[in-house]
Amino acid sequence: MVVTNNSGTDDELLAAMTDACGAVELHEMYMKENDVMGMREVPGGTIPVPDGETVELKAGGLHVMCIGKEVEFAVGDKIPLTLEFANAGEISVIANIRESEMDGMDMEGMDMEHETDENS
Repeated sequence: MVVTNNSGTDDELLAAMTDACGAVELHEMYMKENDVMGMREVPGGTIPVPDGETVELKAGGLHVMCIGKEVEFAVGDKIPLTLEFANAGEISVIANIRESEMDGMDMEGMDMEHETDENS
């Protein structure tokens, strides 16, 4: 997903919601000790989207994480998703389910435990 802010003011993605998941969190991949990748909720719980800039959410970086799927996902499905921004308010989008960009990736050295920011 690509989010572009041409509003004239800085904004931030506060949350994402869908009935297809029990919960949705804004996550990031990061490098831990010993070249091990980790995944955690973004620090502060929001993703800044400065005015005039584009932020890309994708596998292996910033992303929207579905926790506790309420429906089965199949490649080609379209899932309604609502994004909540501090200034732009709620914006409805469609998430297209496709093959994971992480399929076929060497997962050795990947720490997939769920971590949370203690300040959240």
